[in-house]
Amino acid sequence: MPKLSSKEWRKSRKYLFNNQIHFVFLTKHRGNILTEEILTRLEAIFRNTCKKMKCEVLKFEGKSDYVHLLVSIHPTVSISVLSGKLKGTSSHLLLKQFETQLKDHLLNKHFWASSYMAVSEGNIILESIQEFLTQDKVMD
Repeated sequence: MPKLSSKEWRKSRKYLFNNQIHFVFLTKHRGNILTEEILTRLEAIFRNTCKKMKCEVLKFEGKSDYVHLLVSIHPTVSISVLSGKLKGTSSHLLLKQFETQLKDHLLNKHFWASSYMAVSEGNIILESIQEFLTQDKVMD
């Protein structure tokens, strides 16, 4: 039986869990559009969206064309549903708030690439993220 530490394990009425997923989301066509201001807002959107879905952002970092987050995901939440909510909600709110700043960088108001990375390893290997980021053809 694993050691039960309040920092590692989450409890609900029916569940004891420690499901952590690394997500990497790319901007559409790898556009360099994520400024510090947008990244700050994006983190808040992700945290709020996760909270509404009984999940928790444990770590967030981003560069000008991608974000990486580690999320503690509730057992009743599908990875694909969570990814869709995070990308959809953030895209809608960022395009609304930063419309003038982003309008010249986006085609057809698409903010995120349709592909994403989701890894459930405990210790993600940075090379895996780098490989995903440098793929010649990321499906859009």
